[in-house]
Amino acid sequence: MTFIYCEGFDAITLYRTKDKNKHRASPSGFHLIFENPKLASMLHPNRGEMKESQTTENVEVEAESFFLEDHSDPEENHFVFAYKIRIKNHGSQTVQLLSRHWIITDSNGKTEEVKGEGVVGEQPVLDPGEEFEYTSGSHLKTEMGTMHGSYQMVNDQGESLEVEIPCFTLSVPGILN
Repeated sequence: MTFIYCEGFDAITLYRTKDKNKHRASPSGFHLIFENPKLASMLHPNRGEMKESQTTENVEVEAESFFLEDHSDPEENHFVFAYKIRIKNHGSQTVQLLSRHWIITDSNGKTEEVKGEGVVGEQPVLDPGEEFEYTSGSHLKTEMGTMHGSYQMVNDQGESLEVEIPCFTLSVPGILN
């Protein structure tokens, strides 16, 4: 059994069954038990996409993930995902994204941390009501995992802000049921 933890959610349990028909397992043999109904409701069942949103310090971060089958090689345990991030400033002050901190965890519990300046080579400035959207990617050695983290920002008064990136799932379609 593997437990995957996302901050703000209860644990979810993922296990492989030998009998792919037992426990209504997915075609890959994985079966997921949601300990928290909110996590189950985030799944878009037709395309296997996950979407989540969180607001911190009047800055909303929305994350959506997509499996990239054409870039993946399941036989080599190489699963590639894209994710789209939308950052919207709901506050009354201008903010600038300075750096990012990602925590990426696969379904085996292996965690990787990624830190760096800006996002996709930019340090966007968002005036009140403005938004910035970008797409990036990640790869896992398992069919499922999670990402979450934070953006380090500064407002026009020079105050530092830590804006949370909501936990979202990277998943091959059909793995979650």
